[in-house]
Amino acid sequence: MPQVTVLLPVYNGANYLAQAMQSVLAQDFSDFELHVLDDCSEDESARVARSSGDPRVRYSRNPERYGLFKTLNRGFEEAKTSLVRIWAHDDIMLPGGLRAFVDFAPRHPSAGMVYSDFYAINAAGERTGDDLAHVGQRVRTPEIASPLVSALLFSCYGCLPGNISTVMLRKEIWAKVGGFLTGIQQAPDYEMWVRVSEHHNIGFIREKTVELRAHPLQLGQQGHRQMTSIEEELQV
Repeated sequence: MPQVTVLLPVYNGANYLAQAMQSVLAQDFSDFELHVLDDCSEDESARVARSSGDPRVRYSRNPERYGLFKTLNRGFEEAKTSLVRIWAHDDIMLPGGLRAFVDFAPRHPSAGMVYSDFYAINAAGERTGDDLAHVGQRVRTPEIASPLVSALLFSCYGCLPGNISTVMLRKEIWAKVGGFLTGIQQAPDYEMWVRVSEHHNIGFIREKTVELRAHPLQLGQQGHRQMTSIEEELQV
């Protein structure tokens, strides 16, 4: 039984998938299962996922198009571990990044979820410095935020993790709050974090554990063009 499950949903992400997977497989903490959840990709994602040759990699394919958040719900349902680290096909996990989360969890058992700081990169993998806009907030964000403090932080700063790739959830907490919403595009992750924070502390790792890639084809960028983020996050 591995200690943590890493969920990697992918849809037509073959261009970055191998790098995203390798950044996880190269971690110094090795007691994990990397579950690649294919949402009926039409590119080479299946071939890339299956070609790693690493026994820690599990590949599965949805029977039909689910969308990101229904796919994540399937991953949580099938996870055999309490700790579930969420990942993405276009981001890079920095050395020591997985261990930082796994070490944090037993030190802070009251944290229903944990997120970390990050570097921003562009489509070519170059650091852009866009993450520096969060410095003033991050240096004063507590390592453990109570439900009240989390509510204030969410109110002031919006979606604190910024991306699913900065988050680890306890499976029992995911189940308790009812999983991710489906049927909307932009805000189910933000809405989930808020629901978790209503009754559980939120943990923050100050270390930058990942590089988050911004590129035109990612779901968040498409949503911003359609202004769905404004409409959906207003409800949250």
